[in-house]
Amino acid sequence: MTETMAPLSAHASRQELLKTIDLLLARVDELQASNTELERLRATDPLTGCWNRGQFDNAVVLELDRSLRYHHPLSLLLIDIDHFKKVNDTLGHKAGDRVLKELAATIRSGIRIIDGL
Repeated sequence: MTETMAPLSAHASRQELLKTIDLLLARVDELQASNTELERLRATDPLTGCWNRGQFDNAVVLELDRSLRYHHPLSLLLIDIDHFKKVNDTLGHKAGDRVLKELAATIRSGIRIIDGL
């Protein structure tokens, strides 16, 4: 240090440290939000927001285990859209996408938040 530069006071050093900690905590919050979003993207279909196959398989294993452990009933619903290929073939994939989105929205409106879709 040159003679013309005064050393930082204890107060200034503390303030700089607190500022750095605040910046780091803000960055941690951003990273946690990004990780949450990445997890959602990993587990869901981008078109409908429904669970993808991997998430569904994991949930079935966990819920079956919970059902057996606590002797609670377990309900599982699998849906097949009759003649869906015909919708895509005759009306196009955009129409098929709308059907899937609407079906997912309709089901979502009738289930609890805790239920998986």
